[in-house]
Formats: sequence, C-alpha cells, structure tokens
Amino acid sequence: MGVSYSALREKDEIRLLRIEPGTGSAQVKCSLVHARLRESPTYDAVSYMWGLDNGPGSTKTTLLAIDGGRTMEVQENLGNALRYLRLRDKARVLWVDAICINQADPTERGHQVAQMGMIYSQATTVRVWLGLPDELSLKAFRFLENPGTIRRMKEGIIELDGWEAVASLCKREYWDRLWIIQELVLAARIEIHCGVRVLSWELFSNA
Repeated sequence: MGVSYSALREKDEIRLLRIEPGTGSAQVKCSLVHARLRESPTYDAVSYMWGLDNGPGSTKTTLLAIDGGRTMEVQENLGNALRYLRLRDKARVLWVDAICINQADPTERGHQVAQMGMIYSQATTVRVWLGLPDELSLKAFRFLENPGTIRRMKEGIIELDGWEAVASLCKREYWDRLWIIQELVLAARIEIHCGVRVLSWELFSNA
C-alpha cells in the first residue's frame, strides 16, 4: 500500500522524514512528520540527483514508512542516499523533496517548491549526495582530506593523480543540476557524501 499523505494546512508547514537507525542493505524504515518553518525545526536537507535511473528496467528501492506500515518506491539513487545517510544508533531527520512533498498534488507541489529556498536555508546541514563510490572517488576524498594537499599545491607541487581524481568527482551528473545553485548558496553548512565518505564543503571548495 502506498503512502497516504496528510494535508499541509499552514503556509509554512512542511513534512520531514524521520529515518530509523540501520546499516548496510537493510530496508530503510522511516516515518513522515509535520513541522512548521516558523518554529525552526531541526533537520538536514538532502541535495541529490533525480533521474539517474529512469531508463528501462531501472531498479526501485522500497521504503517502509512506519506509520501505517505503508511502502513507497523511490529511485535507486535516492534509496542509496537514504541507506548511507541513516545513522547506526539513532534516528536522523531529513527533508527530501521526492518524499516530503506529495508529488501527486500539483497545488501542494507548487507551494512547496516556492518554499525550497527557506527550507534549504533553515536546514542545519545540506547533505550533498554524489552517489555510490568508485576507485576515483575514494582517491579524491583521501586526497582532499590530506592536510598536506593544499600546502603542496601552494608550494608548486602538482600531484596529477590526485587532481585527476578530484576532476572526475566534479564531473558527476549531480553538478549539472540547476537547482544546486539555490540549494547550496543558501545553505548554512554543507557536507558532501559519496558512499560512506563525508567531506566538508570547506575542504572541497578550497581545493
């Protein structure tokens, strides 16, 4: 049975996704809760790529919404993001547009999209999901996390392999999205995720 959305009755009302603790490939268990932006709820917002797996035969990931035991299918890229973003030992509260907005209701969708600037600016952290890791992304994260990388660059020492890995990370489809301008410029804090690896925006943007 699909998700049954309760109506958003206030102008500043949004839904938040509460994800229960979990690890590995275990099914994501979550629930939707209502909140008002004027009351400054605590949540992180997810910035990710829609449509990476829209082609024929694309894989769907089932989410179990705890309230009512209902299920919801989301695109594989988002399903991967939620599995990696959930915590091991406590719940995490996120705002995810594909789930927190009733996509079947054009009126609600239009109103919520108009509020996205406020939603992203009020988030504690905007979590950028670049997708699953590969050899180059792992190399790029290790390279950028190394305290000596920037120092050596300033000294004129160019480590070609490391910078090629970073360039590959910057060519991922996520960066082609027009919406990232709003999502990232307004963010109070940004963290970049690729699989289990996490990098601060400061380290990434200063490279």
